[in-house]
Amino acid sequence: MDSKFKGNLGVSKSISCFIENGYSIFIPFSDGTDQFDFIASMDGILIKVEVKSVFTKYRNAYIAQLKSIRPNRSKNVIHPFDYRCCDILATYIDPLDLICFVDSYELRNNRSAVHFVESNSKYSSNTWIISHYVDLNNAVKSVLNRVSGGVC
Repeated sequence: MDSKFKGNLGVSKSISCFIENGYSIFIPFSDGTDQFDFIASMDGILIKVEVKSVFTKYRNAYIAQLKSIRPNRSKNVIHPFDYRCCDILATYIDPLDLICFVDSYELRNNRSAVHFVESNSKYSSNTWIISHYVDLNNAVKSVLNRVSGGVC
C-alpha cells in the first residue's frame, strides 16, 4: 500500500462514520491545497475535518504525524499543523480499525504528532487514550461548545 492509498482509506472510513451518524459530506474539488479533507454538515452546521491515518504501532503508541512535508523544486518543506485549519482531526488507526475524533482546538499546542495509546501510559504525559476519543458526537459537542462560547 502506498501512502496515497493509506490516506484515502482513512478518509473513506472517516466519511463513512460521519454518514452513519447522519451527516452530509462535501469534498473539495481542488488541486489538493485545502487544509482539510472534507466538510460534514448537519442541521446547517458545517464542520471541517482533517484526516490522518496510522498503520503501525511504535512501542506502545499509534503515532499520527500532524505536520505535513511537501516537496518543492529544491527541497522538502515542513508545514507544522495549524489547529485553525479544521474543526475536527479524525485519526484512522488501521490495526484497530477505529477512528479517534479530536476537537482540533485541543491540539493548539501540538504541531507535530499525537500519540494514541490503548491505556494509561507511565512513559509520557503527552499521550492520548484511544477510548476517550472514539465517540464522534463528543468531538462535535466540544467543537460546538467552543464555537458558541467564543473560543477560537
